Amino acid sequence: MNYAIENIAGSAAYGGMFTFDLKFIKNQSIDMKVPIVLITGVSRGFGLELTREYCRLGWRVFGVFRSKADGAQLASKFGKAFVPILADLCDDSAVRKIRLSLEEETDYLSLLINNAGIGGSGHFIGETSVNEIKELFDVHCCGAIQCLQAALPFLKNAEQPTVVNMSSRVGSIHKVSSGDFDHIPLSYGIRMAKAAQNMLSASIYRELRGTGVAVFAIHPGKIRTQMGSPDADMTAKQAAETFVRWLQKSGRNGTSGIFKLALKSCHFKRSQRAVATTGVFSSSLTVDCADI
Repeated sequence: MNYAIENIAGSAAYGGMFTFDLKFIKNQSIDMKVPIVLITGVSRGFGLELTREYCRLGWRVFGVFRSKADGAQLASKFGKAFVPILADLCDDSAVRKIRLSLEEETDYLSLLINNAGIGGSGHFIGETSVNEIKELFDVHCCGAIQCLQAALPFLKNAEQPTVVNMSSRVGSIHKVSSGDFDHIPLSYGIRMAKAAQNMLSASIYRELRGTGVAVFAIHPGKIRTQMGSPDADMTAKQAAETFVRWLQKSGRNGTSGIFKLALKSCHFKRSQRAVATTGVFSSSLTVDCADI
């Protein structure tokens, strides 16, 4: 199993996962804080498995979803460790709803995972819908912006805050222009939206690099989900467990800039070869700034 994970790293060493079992109390002493994560798109697939994994590890999970029915099922499944947030990320009200939900329960946030996403159907330019492209940009880009706007004050109150935007290999301009995905039916909308989201991640990283907030854009692998590609080779559960392990061990390693990781047999290794002029590190292939 081989796939690339692209990320934009922040500074400061990551403190590791917290697995102790404590009743959550607002304004606990700093050394006894239960880690808190906000995850979007938690009703199914990768987001659902991320929620399951973080709850298992003793984190408190704020989950964003669009359907009331999904909220009831999630609350029943994960209990008090899960705080449901009903919000449409394409609506301007999302910022207020997310912020109010956080304010009611906490004054800090350890981790934000912008995972919500939708696919597209216009694989050829003649059948591509502009309205569909706008919807994908709303979810993958504007939705991520609104979540960060709501969460940033809480992230800045955490000891080692992290922002993760779930990207995709199909957002790589370099790979698309090189024909790496010609054998896969991919919509124009998802390729464009993910490329734009990567620029968003790079811009956020540059803005927040001096604040202690780490920012990552990560391709979590070829996952077998509703949005998965025909060459998908791993389950959402496998992808979630691998991501959590990676973030725990390597996510806050003191490196700053943009770099690429490769996963082989569930073990991450970073190449020592660097393109110093761009700050891009390559694990197995030549990349340039367009590849981010």
